[in-house]
Amino acid sequence: MKDKVKRLHTIWMDGGYRGEDFAHWIIYVFPWIVEVVLRPLEKKAFTLLPKP
Repeated sequence: MKDKVKRLHTIWMDGGYRGEDFAHWIIYVFPWIVEVVLRPLEKKAFTLLPKP
């Protein structure tokens, strides 16, 4: 798959994917960076998250 997405280098995930097993698998299989972007605590509904 990494030959098909040559420009991909960072994957942003929301807080629902905080599992380290998944992030370690991505890093092990592909040379990609995994970053978790969390919703501000004061927001309760859908919120557009900023790119880090």
